[in-house]
Amino acid sequence: MTKLKLVYSVLLILTVLSVTQFTGCGSDDNNTSDVHTYWFTDPPSRFHTNDIERAQKEIPFPILLPNYLPSDLVSLPLIEGPIKGTYPDDEVSIRVTYQERRGSYLLVIKEAKGTVVVHPAPESEFSYLDINGTQVLEVRTEGRSFSSSGLETHPILEFSWNRKGIFFNVIVFNNDHEEAVRVVESMIQQGL
Repeated sequence: MTKLKLVYSVLLILTVLSVTQFTGCGSDDNNTSDVHTYWFTDPPSRFHTNDIERAQKEIPFPILLPNYLPSDLVSLPLIEGPIKGTYPDDEVSIRVTYQERRGSYLLVIKEAKGTVVVHPAPESEFSYLDINGTQVLEVRTEGRSFSSSGLETHPILEFSWNRKGIFFNVIVFNNDHEEAVRVVESMIQQGL
């Protein structure tokens, strides 16, 4: 990696962190009515925004956000995806991230055009749920992270389904099963 690319990468990371903090991700309430929207791109072809209408203009399929979020998540998401025309429509995917009020990532949603078959890792527990006639693969596993108290293990719940030509994947970190299923139900109930 050249020095210039490294500098751009560091600047991008710092910008994302500062903008995310600016948009209220560390606030004490879930009200986002006074929060400013932002839009920026990084070379060569990706956008980062908290403006769903602006993001939708770049994506060739309807972006589906949950109607329900656990109360500890800030309701304003960070949406990342490709600039329109960068990839063929059938290769476009986005990532939507909701943060906990303290700033750690708790909910990540991936949406992609096309149908994907998911095979859980052998060490994972998995089952299938039927939510409003949609078959959802639920995978339960663990993640590890370092903190001031050492290595910590965290539960991870992952839900995947295909609907109307779009693949959805919801990953929930450190939240209870009931809340995670409510998030997925709120997305499926909307349809497309």
